[in-house]
Amino acid sequence: TTTPGGATPVKEMLPGSYSFAMVYNGTRQQMDAQNITVSPVVTFQTRLVTVQLQDHAGAPLAIGSASYYAGSWRTIPFTSGSSETSLEMLAGSYSFAMVYNGTRQQLDGQNIGASPVITFQTGTVLSQSGTATSYYAGSWRPFVQGIELLPGTWTFAFSSGPNSGKTITGGTVNTID
Repeated sequence: TTTPGGATPVKEMLPGSYSFAMVYNGTRQQMDAQNITVSPVVTFQTRLVTVQLQDHAGAPLAIGSASYYAGSWRTIPFTSGSSETSLEMLAGSYSFAMVYNGTRQQLDGQNIGASPVITFQTGTVLSQSGTATSYYAGSWRPFVQGIELLPGTWTFAFSSGPNSGKTITGGTVNTID
């Protein structure tokens, strides 16, 4: 990598083996036992990671918000209306989160070295009886027939009876009554 001024960092060191670490976009990678006598250049490589949101059928959806955990939750910048966003990260395993229609899903232990594409997929929700009126995701929100929600257990209010927790599965049509 380069320093903020654009120069490649150089450091005079005695021959031997050392551990080196790099922090980039909050992500950290460590290389142990680098023998600088044999190889005096230590290279850290970032990976372009793409985070995307799809509806129950795999079609792109506009991102609500996306983030990743590297010491703290960090927002992934995206263009409004976009169904995916990308950023450079050092290789490793991270947690990613997506918020859509007030619902939130977290994917832990995502190894971006093995797979640099992180996909979140909603499930469509139908009220067969047509009596669902709202759902709770941080606050009560109006229920609309065919709404796309991230996987999880959400509480739904019905005009025909008591509130009920329903588990929504991504990649499918979910009937809640």
